[in-house]
Amino acid sequence: MRLPPPPLSASRQPISRMAELTLGIPAILAAYAFIIWTRGFGEDDRVLFRKQGKPETEPAD
Repeated sequence: MRLPPPPLSASRQPISRMAELTLGIPAILAAYAFIIWTRGFGEDDRVLFRKQGKPETEPAD
């Protein structure tokens, strides 16, 4: 008869949870942003987010 493996120690559990949060939250946000950017915005909308050059102004007299 085999014994079940011992449970994870209390000292290892918080590290794995912190790793899940550290890697998981940015991954979820990146996936969400990608989906919104590709499906939510059309080409006309994306033009609004592009960096525009400074408009040329004529010198004041």
